[in-house]
Amino acid sequence: MLNKIEESINQINSNLFSEKTIIEEVFRIFQFIFPTSSINIYTFDIDRKKIDGTLSNKNLWPLPNNMSRWLTNQKNNKQKPFLYIKNRSQFILTDFTQYNKDTKKYKYPCDDGLFINIINEEKIIFGTIFIHNWEIKQKLTTSYKNINEKIQLSNHYINQIINSIENYHIHKKIESLLDDKNKLTQKIHKDEQSLNQRLIELTTLYETSNEVSHSLNYIEIIEKISISINKVLSYDACSIFLKKIFNKNELFVTVGSNFHHSTIKILTKSTLNSIDSFFSTSINPNNIDIKITKLNKKSISKEKLINSHATIPLIFRDEIIGIITLLSFKKSAFQKNELQFAHTISNQVSSSLGKIKIIRELEKSKIYSVIESIIEPVIILDEKHNINIINPKAATLLNINQNQHITQEKLIGLLEDLRLIKLYQQVIKTKQPVINENANYNNKNFMVNISPVINKEYGYVGIIFLFRDITQLQQMDRIKTQRLEAISEVNLMIKSIQNLDKLLDVLIDFLLKSTKCNMGSIQLKQKDRFITAQHRNFPEKIRRSFRYKNRKTISEKVEKTKKLILIDNYFSSPELDPNVKILIELYLCIPILINNELIGIINLARKYGTSAETFTKEDIDTLVTITTLIATTIQNSMLYKEKLEKEKIDQELKVASDIHNNLLPKNLPTKSKLLFGALNIPAQKIGGDFYDFIELDKNRTGIIIADIVGKGIPAGLYMAVLKSIINRNINAEKSPKETINQLNKTIYADPVINKFIPLFYGILDSKKNTFTFSNAGHEPGYILRKNKFIKLDTKGFPLAGYENETFIEKEIKIEDNDLLFLFTDGILETKIANNTSIGLNGVKSFVQKNQKFPPQILLNKIKNYLTGSENQTIKKDDITVIACKINQKLQYKNQLLFKKSIKTLSIISEIKKIRKEIESICKSHNMNHQIKLDLQLAVNEAQANIIEHAYLGDPSKYIYFNFAIYEDKLEIIIKDNGIPLKSDSIEKKISNNLEKLEGSGLGLFLIYTLMDEINFSSTQTENKLKLVKYNAQ
Repeated sequence: MLNKIEESINQINSNLFSEKTIIEEVFRIFQFIFPTSSINIYTFDIDRKKIDGTLSNKNLWPLPNNMSRWLTNQKNNKQKPFLYIKNRSQFILTDFTQYNKDTKKYKYPCDDGLFINIINEEKIIFGTIFIHNWEIKQKLTTSYKNINEKIQLSNHYINQIINSIENYHIHKKIESLLDDKNKLTQKIHKDEQSLNQRLIELTTLYETSNEVSHSLNYIEIIEKISISINKVLSYDACSIFLKKIFNKNELFVTVGSNFHHSTIKILTKSTLNSIDSFFSTSINPNNIDIKITKLNKKSISKEKLINSHATIPLIFRDEIIGIITLLSFKKSAFQKNELQFAHTISNQVSSSLGKIKIIRELEKSKIYSVIESIIEPVIILDEKHNINIINPKAATLLNINQNQHITQEKLIGLLEDLRLIKLYQQVIKTKQPVINENANYNNKNFMVNISPVINKEYGYVGIIFLFRDITQLQQMDRIKTQRLEAISEVNLMIKSIQNLDKLLDVLIDFLLKSTKCNMGSIQLKQKDRFITAQHRNFPEKIRRSFRYKNRKTISEKVEKTKKLILIDNYFSSPELDPNVKILIELYLCIPILINNELIGIINLARKYGTSAETFTKEDIDTLVTITTLIATTIQNSMLYKEKLEKEKIDQELKVASDIHNNLLPKNLPTKSKLLFGALNIPAQKIGGDFYDFIELDKNRTGIIIADIVGKGIPAGLYMAVLKSIINRNINAEKSPKETINQLNKTIYADPVINKFIPLFYGILDSKKNTFTFSNAGHEPGYILRKNKFIKLDTKGFPLAGYENETFIEKEIKIEDNDLLFLFTDGILETKIANNTSIGLNGVKSFVQKNQKFPPQILLNKIKNYLTGSENQTIKKDDITVIACKINQKLQYKNQLLFKKSIKTLSIISEIKKIRKEIESICKSHNMNHQIKLDLQLAVNEAQANIIEHAYLGDPSKYIYFNFAIYEDKLEIIIKDNGIPLKSDSIEKKISNNLEKLEGSGLGLFLIYTLMDEINFSSTQTENKLKLVKYNAQ
């Protein structure tokens, strides 16, 4: 036996066997050692986490999981070379389910079993061998009297071959690591390729977007896009179809190589076939201009089949304006991410082409307006020889209905009748204009100009015919030419000048020159009157001397009638006042109208003795046309100037307002036993009321309130000076009386402040429980004590009234729960319901009703009452109020007495659950019945709004409620994770008139009415509503 074992050891150790071969050899030796037994071998994977191989000479015994885990998880050299289980029914790791199966299967109490572990010197297990004699129904110790020797022999054998097994495992581990390394290298390479591709896409997208956004040449844009797409998607052909973006259907085909003409024809046909499915009407291929561009000169003569096809619509303002078609001879040539890039770049194309189309339509609209206003016949043809524009005069000349479609055959017939067909063909061929050619039609003689319309970006785009009637005097020819030149000069002026002052400056010179006048002015409307915006030798004083005998000026009559007035001989008119400062012959007054609204007036006059011809009707028409052309430009320039001025004023006001706000205290004092509140509502952006808190020492706080006469920036300036004077003169050593005396002397002598300043100054001493005060002509203060008001006042004139005015002071003891109340007179004059002032009694009544609230909450309620929708208050004066509550137990108010959190599903039936919860909380904390009802109504309304608007009726969502009770209030925070709601839209709903509210607006109004404090915030993931109700003490 020993020889066979040694032979096996030598064979295993001297050869590089696989694990399977080694285990089979081990199996053979163990059959030799334990000849009558069932032998089961289990090998573990290289990580020793699971069994990866088994071998058995009979029925394989399923190694229980708990036994397998126990074997592989032994740490700290606890692993033993063998384990003999004498009694499985008492062994702690026995799987009794398996034990029962074994007993049933072998009809024998399968109690004992031997594990020989395949372990190395470090006690690392590679497998285990389980041996039993259940089939022959004998214990191992019965079958093998020398079992201990067999176990030692088995261990010896395992120890001798374990290195070979371990070497195999190490080899497999290295192979696994190398395989992982290869996979990781491949992944890195793949990610690098993907990143490079994405970088190319983003770079191309950025460069293309930059180039396209600055170009107004659509052909240039098409070329750039075709090249850009090819950088990312390797296409064989890119076709871009434009559906009458610029008055015609166009197809731009870009091919990657110099294909055979039949292949290009196939590519083009494939593109055209894909277009029809995107449009409601079929596109006629014969009416499409096709342009083909080749990216390289590589020649491919062999015809190929198209195997990949992608079509991307170009959409601008929800309308398909074109199609991009990508074609390739490769199969699956275009990947999903590449097509996403193509869609993104197509959006850039759509936007740019759409903007160019709008610009061209606007340009065309301007041209239409000019052409329509020209009294000579004008016809414009496009490059397809179709009539594009025909003005009314041309339609009358040729007996054509302006709205009628003119066929090319009829057009050619008309040109033949005019004997212009050859000249027309000449212009088409040479692209050179034909000027001043004679034509005769319907017994009228014309001078005709035929000009090609050449665009520097798009090339030849059409032909314009201009007819001039020379049947009348030749002088008319000169007049018409001058008129066109004037219009052209005005158009150039409009396009080149945007600044209003410069435009008016150039315009007045142009009008004087073209009309041969010596004096002129342009009046523009500002608010309800017309002022002179620009003039030449015609100031307001001189212009107003030219008037009717009823004292009305000529421009005032134009203002009333909105009609042009021409006075050929000023002194021959009996209606006009002859008493003028300068002698004139002619006065022309032209209204500047837009949609029959008068925005300005042009005044032109010729001095007496000027050698110039009288205005003809044509001259007047020219001036009216020019005025019509410049009206919109003047209005736009006026609006732009007003906008700039308003923005400048608004910015200055904002700076002044910020300075004003910085003069007022940013924070309220924090003193033991004292709780402060402040309210400031300026009538304008900058108010005149002033208040401040001065920390004199740890126990004393100075309170100052003043009403500066006036509002706006002047009052804000006085406030800044007053603030500076107060800071220099108030200190802890001075009493209110001494302080006011000093302030009076200083302000009286101050060169800036030239108005009286009513001012009230008092000192609250929380240690002595006193309030010492002095009043300089200000509204008296009040203390609300046990529901009755105590007036706080002293005699004294407002500051700066008399230099040596003597002020007095008084002192009053303050008691627990006293409410100190100071205010300016603006609150008393505020209009509420029925346009009546709230008055002192109204203020007192409101304070009495709401005295339970902290001062700041009380003042917030006053603000809502005075500026709420039901009062629609128009602020005529600044409102400033200061309140201070004396409360010896103030530090205990914020002590949390109770808290609870619950959540409910977003369903209507849960509203009743929350209602009961509020009732229980209020009852257990002695809150009155009205508070309970207010809370139930407000919370249930908020809960219903969340269900309907935040969760849209989804019953699977949750609403979260947090209840917290303090000494003086109950706080409820309601949260949801529904649709984010904007707080400004909620405030807008609540600010509407009650009569206009409906739906959720009424519910929000109800919540704001019932609660004392409300705070709403929203993020992308959470809406949060905080409700506070104070408990009257």
